[in-house]
Order: sequence, then C-alpha cells, then structure tokens
Amino acid sequence: MMQKTLNYVGETCDQTFVPHNHQLINVINDKYWSIAYLFLIHLFAQLQDSGKILLLHSMVMIVIIFVKFYHYNHFMHRKDKPKFIAITFCLAWQADNGGLFFGSAFGSRPFAQSLSPKKTREGIIGAFFLCFVSSLLMWVIAHYISDFLYVKIGLLDYAIIGAVSGVLAVLSDLTESFMKRCANVKDSSSFFPGHGGFFDRLDSILLPLVFVYWYMNTYLKYTFITSDL
Repeated sequence: MMQKTLNYVGETCDQTFVPHNHQLINVINDKYWSIAYLFLIHLFAQLQDSGKILLLHSMVMIVIIFVKFYHYNHFMHRKDKPKFIAITFCLAWQADNGGLFFGSAFGSRPFAQSLSPKKTREGIIGAFFLCFVSSLLMWVIAHYISDFLYVKIGLLDYAIIGAVSGVLAVLSDLTESFMKRCANVKDSSSFFPGHGGFFDRLDSILLPLVFVYWYMNTYLKYTFITSDL
C-alpha cells in the first residue's frame, strides 16, 4: 500500500511538472524509495512522542517529493543550475533577515499568533521588502558587476521573482509552524543547538524554490543553455 502511494505521488509529480518531451532521470527507483520510507516509518514507531512522529513523517514526504522534483532531466542539465539555487536561497534568507530585523525593531502588531507567536505585521512587511529589494540588487550585480553568482535575466523577471518569493517565504515559514503546532513540538529537532532542526533552517525556502523553478522553467527557457556540467 505504501509503495503504491509513493508511486502514485511520483507519477503525479511527473505528469504535473514535467513537459512531455522530457523524461525523469530515475536516479533512485521508486521501489527503493518505498523501502527506505517503510524503514523510516519503523524508526518513527520507536518514538514515544506522537507529535514528533507526525512531524517527521510530514518532513520525509516533503523531502521525497522534492528529490523527485529536483531530478528532472529538464533541470539537471541546465548550465545555470547553481545560479538558480543561489537566487532561491539568497532571496529566502533575505526574507528571513528582513522579518527578523523589522519585527525586532518595529514589530508591535501580532500576525498569526496561533501559528507563530513572535510573528508581527511589521516583520511580514520587512520580509517582503528586503526580499524584493534583494532581487533588484541581484539584477544590478548580474548585469553590471559579475554574472558569476546570478543569472542575467530581465529586471521585470527579477522583480516578479523577488515579489512572489517574498510572499511565499512567509507562507512557507508559517506552513512549517502550522505542522509543528499540529505535532505539538517547538522545533523539528535539536540538530542545530539553539536554532532547532534542519527543517527549521530551511522552512522559508520550500515554496520559493518551487516557484522559482517553475517560473524559470516556464518563462525563461531561452535564458538557459542545455549542456553537460
């Protein structure tokens, strides 16, 4: 049953996100994913905290879907693949920084307290603002300083990516907060002392990563030249 479920998820992702003229790179067969997943469920069953079981189960599903999503031939052979990753991580982390700074300095009106008690409206605005401004700075750097880290695409493209990523970074953060509240745990783990778990450091990246990939793969095909890395 679990194997059929995972195979269905993989096939759905393939049909939804991959153009018909591109094939999925089967780096790891679905059967092996299923075996690994069942093994993890067995490990989770050893935990006494049902909340952590629910949270870890959800996180593993996110990783499985993302890895399947990542290993598409249409993306894996793009020359500017590292730049795509750099743009996404930089924007998401700038949203985190903007939310932290503006929330600490000017925050007074709570936002979504039931999910994240420390969130404020000012912090949300700051997250969006810094993410958007950072995207414009990326365009300046790529066009006038060096295109080593960022992609040479239009200013409007960077503006759209920055604006949408700023919103999605906040939603992504709140989504993991919601999952943690449902599981009744504060952090996904204690992997990073004082900062929570691995997913607590990547929570704001998940949704922007999907959007930036989709946007570049849909509207910016001409920008990327297919080649072997």
